[in-house]
Amino acid sequence: MFKLKKINYLYKKNFYIFNINNCFSENFYEDLKSGLPNAENAKYAFENGKFTISSRTEQWKKILLNHPALNDFVNYFMTKKNLYYLYFSLLPKLIYSRRNRLLDVIKLIRIPRFHIEEFKKNRFFNDISVGFQISYISNLGKIVPHTDNVSKLLSLMIYFPEKKIINEVDFGTTFYESNVENFNNKHLESDQDEIFFKNNTKVVYKAPFIENVMYGFIKNRYSWHSVDQIRAGKNYFRKSININFNLI
Repeated sequence: MFKLKKINYLYKKNFYIFNINNCFSENFYEDLKSGLPNAENAKYAFENGKFTISSRTEQWKKILLNHPALNDFVNYFMTKKNLYYLYFSLLPKLIYSRRNRLLDVIKLIRIPRFHIEEFKKNRFFNDISVGFQISYISNLGKIVPHTDNVSKLLSLMIYFPEKKIINEVDFGTTFYESNVENFNNKHLESDQDEIFFKNNTKVVYKAPFIENVMYGFIKNRYSWHSVDQIRAGKNYFRKSININFNLI
C-alpha cells in the first residue's frame, strides 16, 4: 500500500532536493488519485490560480470520512516508524540547513514529536507540525519563485497527472541555484521581478510531473522554487498532495 523507501538525492549544492520512488502500490496510488475531490470544492484560494484543502480545516476531516485511501495514507504516513525513518535519515542535512540559526539547531537535536492536531507544547521535545494539503493549480495559474516560510523544515510533494496533456510532464516544481539569500521568504511580487530572477538564475532541477514518486526538499535560505505557468486548457487542474513539516 504505502512504504517509504530509499532517499535519492537530486541536488545537494545550495540546498537539498530528493525523491523517493514507488512509495505506493499501483492500485493504492490509483485509489488515492481517484478519490481526490474536485477543485471547485477547494475553499482556500491563493494568488495566481492556486487552491487548497488543508488538514487544518473541517473540510479535510469530512473528505477523510469519504476517501478511505487518503485516510489510510495519512495514518500509514504518520506512524512512528515512517516519521522516524524520514526524520533521522534527513537529520544531518536538516541541521546543516539551519546551521546559522542556533535555536533551531538546538530544537533539532531534541527528541522529535510529530502532530497534526492541536497539542500542548513541551520544551524538552522538538515539536513538529505535519500539515497535509491537497493542492490545485488552474490553467494559466502558477507559483512565483520563493523559498517557503521561516518555520518550514521540509516539504514533500506527490503528483497526480491526468496523462491527457502532452506537456503535462513539465508541470512539476522548478528549483533554482541562486546566491540570493531569502530565509524570510520574500516573494517576487511583480512580473518584472520574476523575469529578472529567472533570467539571472540557473535552473538546477525540474521535477517531472509523473505518478508514484514523492519529491522533497529541505528549506534553507537558498531553497528557491516555483511552478511555471500551467498551459493545458481551461478545465485543467494540476493536482498534488503536499506534506509540510514545520518547527513549532
